[in-house]
Amino acid sequence: MKKKNRAILFSVFLILVAFTWACGSHSVKNKVQVELPLPPKLDVGQYKYLVMPGFYKVPGEDVAQGVRVGREAVNFFRREIMKNGNIEWVDVEPVDFSEIDPETFFVEKQPFFEKPDFKNAKETIALCGTVKYQVFDRSGFQTFADVDRYGRMYNKTIFVEKTGYQLNMMFYIYDLETGKLIHRESMQDELDLNGPAADNRLAFYELAQRMANRVISLFTDTQVKAERTLL
Repeated sequence: MKKKNRAILFSVFLILVAFTWACGSHSVKNKVQVELPLPPKLDVGQYKYLVMPGFYKVPGEDVAQGVRVGREAVNFFRREIMKNGNIEWVDVEPVDFSEIDPETFFVEKQPFFEKPDFKNAKETIALCGTVKYQVFDRSGFQTFADVDRYGRMYNKTIFVEKTGYQLNMMFYIYDLETGKLIHRESMQDELDLNGPAADNRLAFYELAQRMANRVISLFTDTQVKAERTLL
């Protein structure tokens, strides 16, 4: 009798295991990656054109050398917006912002951006702001777990060369007819690379690329990836 009960219980156990495995494999098979459309963060439906006169380069002790960050930022976002945006880029002469005071220049209404005679001014926005690109020496001693030749765990401390790169940008969007500020937004990103400072320009473009989608999403449709489970 006991053997018979054990056999029955074992059979029930196998059925439950098979059912659980089937449910699990079924749910895994029905998980799919989808792309969901996201509308622009700003209501800029009336605007069809965008100009980018330039950026103010914020000074500082750790500012990267050998990178014209203001001009590089314009060139980079020009390519990204022309490639991925649904707003038309308009080339304008670059503006030298080196002598301005950002705190008093980028105000709610700036006469500098009030250009009613500009072609299609009613349908044009100006994107500009400040950029600060810094390089830091983050080398130092670090402790790692290791195993000796006898298989015993121990901690060892070694000196590791590491360089940190940080990009801070403040974006301002102005209506080109009225000179009124439509939106402002701060963005920051950073990365650490092993070794001494190398190609500052390459690291700048890597950080700018991380910001690209956030900038474009301010005034154009974007897509976000998500996972969905089919029932």
